[in-house]
Amino acid sequence: MTKLHEEFWRCTLSEAKEAFSTRHPKGELTIFIEGQADTKVEPPSYIQLENDLRELIASGESLSSVRAFLYLDNEI
Repeated sequence: MTKLHEEFWRCTLSEAKEAFSTRHPKGELTIFIEGQADTKVEPPSYIQLENDLRELIASGESLSSVRAFLYLDNEI
């Protein structure tokens, strides 16, 4: 490890969402995502994404956190 706050761990997107909703990493965060073969997931509607966005902003989340939560929650 070359950085003071560097750490490495593996988890699912759901586990990452849970972890980062309660703790905030220090410094940069790099996420590697492995795709799942032959999945057919219907993307969320624009209306649903907009509603989620408004709800998170209204709860006081920063825009960068909102973006991360939406990506993790919707796996887009």
